[in-house]
Amino acid sequence: MLLRSRQEFIRDTIQKAGDPAIFRLARQLESRQTLASMHDSDGRLVYRHADISDRIAAQLRPGDEQPWHPSTVVMDPACELESAIRRSPTNTGPGLDDIGYPFIRYWWKEKPDCQKRLVDYGLTNHIPDWHSAEVVLIPKADKPRYDVVNSWHMIHLLPTIAKVVGRIVLLRITKHVVLGQTQFGSRRKRGVYNAMSVVFEFLRHKEGFKCAMLLIDVEGGFDNIDIDLLCDFLAARECPAVLIHWVRRSAGNRVVRFRFNGRISKPYLVNCGVPQGSPLSPFLFGVYVADVFEPRLRYSPSGRTVVSSYVDNGDIFVASDSRDLTRYTMAELFKDYDRIARGRRMGVSTIKTKGIGFGRTASEDLDIDGELLTPVEDLRVLGYRFNVFLNMSSHVSYWLERGLGVRRRISALGRRFASDGGLDAWCTYRLFQAAYLPTVYFGLEFVTDYTSYVKRIQVHVNDCLRYLFRCPMKLASNIMLAEFGTPPVHIQGRYLQRR
Repeated sequence: MLLRSRQEFIRDTIQKAGDPAIFRLARQLESRQTLASMHDSDGRLVYRHADISDRIAAQLRPGDEQPWHPSTVVMDPACELESAIRRSPTNTGPGLDDIGYPFIRYWWKEKPDCQKRLVDYGLTNHIPDWHSAEVVLIPKADKPRYDVVNSWHMIHLLPTIAKVVGRIVLLRITKHVVLGQTQFGSRRKRGVYNAMSVVFEFLRHKEGFKCAMLLIDVEGGFDNIDIDLLCDFLAARECPAVLIHWVRRSAGNRVVRFRFNGRISKPYLVNCGVPQGSPLSPFLFGVYVADVFEPRLRYSPSGRTVVSSYVDNGDIFVASDSRDLTRYTMAELFKDYDRIARGRRMGVSTIKTKGIGFGRTASEDLDIDGELLTPVEDLRVLGYRFNVFLNMSSHVSYWLERGLGVRRRISALGRRFASDGGLDAWCTYRLFQAAYLPTVYFGLEFVTDYTSYVKRIQVHVNDCLRYLFRCPMKLASNIMLAEFGTPPVHIQGRYLQRR
């Protein structure tokens, strides 16, 4: 008891100092807790699980609770059920109902009529269990302190069959609602590869210009969506009224419980936002912020500008014939972003905004909303790395370093199961093919133009084969030649991302 009291005294003392490193050390004192404390709305620090849950719920529930009035929405039969199940992920765990996608697929294969009747009933009527969720708190990266609600991601664990129904509604809404050409995410052929293609296509025509890039993030995105305003935006984009009614019914009056510190809180009624974890939510968020991420394409003799977005991440690319014009244009676009986002009860934080300049504009500070932003030397955009020299050296180095970590973990698995005979050559090769190669080949479609980088990757791959199988270089190359039927230097084309 004395040791516990001393630990609490030390924790409270160092938390009052306010230093980011001290906050991280304070969290390590609570080995069994993921969230030790939370600041209340009055500024005082709360420690009890119930008090922290109330503070988090206040972030998701800005209005008063309203009683639920179940209603019936006349929906068409779920003819898209097979397509929705086929497009569901295969690498996720069970949902809130302890049912995973493998069981859903097995159920569809064995008794499709029974599953279709349930989905048709859920589309039309209200099923309370499908509107319940458990919220898992995941800390956001690079936050100075973690005793505030905004420093945590709120991921909703939903029933699996409810996510299948949400995917069906997504397929129907996308037939009527069209987002901007520079808005990516939550749709087919609008993934990370397509978003980065816009970036590289723009940077390819940069000769003679002073170029810079600004990465911004919309704060409080999914949790602060106004349902009434979202339905108005859907109606303005000619979405059918029956789908708007379904979205209003599914997004309002949701019941959530917060899971952290090994415990689950009491249920809370949520009337605002959309659940971050539903396949429908990213598209609804894209509709809600369509005005914020409106395509701004400017091509003139003195400068060029492109603004693109991936869900809640925005990218501003400016190329002009003078450094002053580049900085002015980026600051103007950022203020325009922030002004429209605040009208949606959101905002763009200057703390999370990062910029990078290429060439002579690399060391130029940028004045954003009265604050000076110092450009970084290495900027990460959707997993791709950009440096001030505008080549892929930092990107290749980063993912090769990640590949070394995967190689060590594969080797550790072999040592761990050595007493049981170890991993055979086939299992080791399957781990090499399924985990190591996708890691080192990430973004390879934009690296193939650089012969030196391709050779560097191939040397890394051959070295990994020699390390795992204890074989010479020539044998390692022959293994890959026998597997793919092409010389090792050309096999990377198999791992290019799908268009």
